[in-house]
Amino acid sequence: MLPLIPLTETLFIPSYILIISITYSICIVWMVKRAQAQHSKMNVTTLLDLCLAIMIGGFLGARGFHIVYESPSYYWSSPIEILKFWKGGFVFYGGALGALLASLWVLQRKGERFTPWADFFAPILAFGYALGRIACFA
Repeated sequence: MLPLIPLTETLFIPSYILIISITYSICIVWMVKRAQAQHSKMNVTTLLDLCLAIMIGGFLGARGFHIVYESPSYYWSSPIEILKFWKGGFVFYGGALGALLASLWVLQRKGERFTPWADFFAPILAFGYALGRIACFA
């Protein structure tokens, strides 16, 4: 396993963060290409709004779930540690819930139905989830 990738002698990047960032970027490009296909009726602007909401909602949900569920006493005694997300501390279920709630909020504000978007996202979510699990091994 390689938890940190050395860029210089003193600068490292966490391999999990790198893999997740690359995966998310690939998924966005894939979704934009799917939305631009002639048979697709998905609006690219709405798609990009959803991608941003998913990223922010997933991040906040994963961090929040970790703080509340896994280590509340630690963060209660040292609240500044909540902001130090680079030290780790994210929970998948919280991220999934946060991303779902953020998606529902964006779709409701835009007057869109959830089910067509869920169908559109399904193969990309499966791909992203698979690479995310692989990133855990790093």
